[in-house]
Amino acid sequence: VLLLSADLVFTATMAVSVLSCCAHMFGWMVLTETPLNALSLIPLLLSVGLCIDYSMHIAHAFWVAAGDAQQRTVSALESRGPAVANGGASTGLSQLLLIFGRSLVFT
Repeated sequence: VLLLSADLVFTATMAVSVLSCCAHMFGWMVLTETPLNALSLIPLLLSVGLCIDYSMHIAHAFWVAAGDAQQRTVSALESRGPAVANGGASTGLSQLLLIFGRSLVFT
């Protein structure tokens, strides 16, 4: 992120966001006594990936937009919102296929 944005404050803000997501997921695993293994790693990677996809793209568009906060928000959602929504929809659709799978995880 630092190489592409060349902005230390933005990079630090996004790093805190990703680390917050990681801390939340690992904390939830501790609370639910979920062991860290290949099966529990999949939701961890998905959550961090989605955190990066959504927060970084929208935050970067907001960061580089001109105007006051309201104008920057509208600009960010107009420029990156559809791509982020498509990414979320495609992730959700890919998970629909798991409904038809037979696995000990789903029983």
